[in-house]
Amino acid sequence: MGEGERAASLYDEVLTEAPDHERALAGLSQHHAASGNKVASLALKRQRAMALPDPKERFTTLVEVADAFSKIDEDALAAEVYEAARVIEPDNLPILHKLLALYQKANKWVSLFDILRSIATVDTDPLRRAKTYFTMGQIASIELLDRGTALEMFDLALDTDASQLSAFENINRILTEA
Repeated sequence: MGEGERAASLYDEVLTEAPDHERALAGLSQHHAASGNKVASLALKRQRAMALPDPKERFTTLVEVADAFSKIDEDALAAEVYEAARVIEPDNLPILHKLLALYQKANKWVSLFDILRSIATVDTDPLRRAKTYFTMGQIASIELLDRGTALEMFDLALDTDASQLSAFENINRILTEA
């Protein structure tokens, strides 16, 4: 057993006794990074971040880890870590937009709808908010096959911006369908 493998084994032993041991997590993470196992390295960095007592530091570290997962095309893991960061800062628009892109790419319509709802709640611009509600209506209608929610979202789009004629047309289409 080489020195690197021996060190990794020792780190594993420490983590068996104390799963949040910061130095052991950092050391094992570095070992995995050096041996080319980026996913394991980032997973340990995530575990280390979750143990950080300061919410701002935890948020920043989680975003860094999620960004790194995203860069290596581990979209599901990136979304999972962004969601952990979102628990700390639920109204953080950059995080919401990163999740929006990941869920759209993965066709995760329920998760995408949830992110759009959060964006609509946070966004102060009525035109953007109306467009967000309209998009939610389209997702509810086409992807989720939920006519009631689609009607509600198109109605919110109209309430937010009365010039949204396409929302009115969609309401009319849904109500006249058999």
